[in-house]
Amino acid sequence: MIAIIGTGALGACIGYYLSREGADVLLIDAGQPGALTTSASLAWVNASSKVGHRAYFELNFAGLREHERLAAECAGPAWWNQTGHLRFDFRDEHEVMTVVKELRGLGYPAEVWETGRARRVLEPHVVLGPALPRVALLPSEGWVDGPQLVEALVDAATESGARKAFGSPVRSITVTDRTVTSIELETGEAHDVDQVVNAAGPAAPRVAAMVGRHVPMRDRPGLAVRLETSGDWIHRMIHAPGIAIRPDGPARAFLLARHAEPELRRTGHVSSEAVEHAVQLAEHVVPELRDAAVADVRIGYRPIPLDGLPLIGRAGEISGYYEAIMHSGITLGPIVARALTAEILHGQIDPLVSSFRASRLPETSVSTAKYQIGA
Repeated sequence: MIAIIGTGALGACIGYYLSREGADVLLIDAGQPGALTTSASLAWVNASSKVGHRAYFELNFAGLREHERLAAECAGPAWWNQTGHLRFDFRDEHEVMTVVKELRGLGYPAEVWETGRARRVLEPHVVLGPALPRVALLPSEGWVDGPQLVEALVDAATESGARKAFGSPVRSITVTDRTVTSIELETGEAHDVDQVVNAAGPAAPRVAAMVGRHVPMRDRPGLAVRLETSGDWIHRMIHAPGIAIRPDGPARAFLLARHAEPELRRTGHVSSEAVEHAVQLAEHVVPELRDAAVADVRIGYRPIPLDGLPLIGRAGEISGYYEAIMHSGITLGPIVARALTAEILHGQIDPLVSSFRASRLPETSVSTAKYQIGA
């Protein structure tokens, strides 16, 4: 049996890809699938924000393409919104042209639009502003309804024979002779397993500690605000100065504001002033949002390893223990799931993930015949 610890977007993808190959899969989540980090995610599927690291860019670009394939086979209309990305958070026109040229040089779809035309044709309710005569459109990008994606994948995996254990965190992982042999939940429910995949998002270091492994993470919380709106005022992912906005279903909008991150790191709480400022930034871009009501406020804890890059695959010396720990878990979910399925079932390492092996971290401290940590 293969236990997937964490059934957010990433874990659900892994469970789905493994189960469709006939693997015996157990999906585990401390709460309800997709209700925590996935629900608080901007869920922007892209590679354009990763151009600073070529291998990481290529992995994310492959992730975008894999989303297209996954949507074609697994309830895509319910969760996949490939409506493009309109970006005008640039300092000046020169930066617009430089960014688009770089992306085109990498074979990535990128277009320059005259600002007035972009408003007329793409987003008539968005104020693009007179200071920037051109904006960037990235037509292949999109956004995912994370909870809907997770629901579709869990349902499909279950139809393929996967089992579920939701509502209780993992208490311990037993390692015998450097091999994973079983897991136990906080409820006392125990399962014999052959492999464990740590896809627990922000809780991944706690799970890794159960096998004596230290996984340092960055502290990058984000402020996510959902609005109930009086209409469908935006049609795609938008990055404007200080704010990211996307649709969130009929008559709803999702905001992500970076200005609140220092406060979130310092206090762990969201102030009403931070929420108000996020909404004001959005209203400046989409005036019709002045009539919107705040429906939900979340702190999203991004699961970012300390070096900023994903941890994928078998981790160190423990047979049967794998990691899938990363930010951009929604963009990367399908392609990482494909790679991990090949590794776990067939021993094949996809070249796309070879730069991001979990084994690059120091070895674990397992030295006893049987190692078990409760948490």
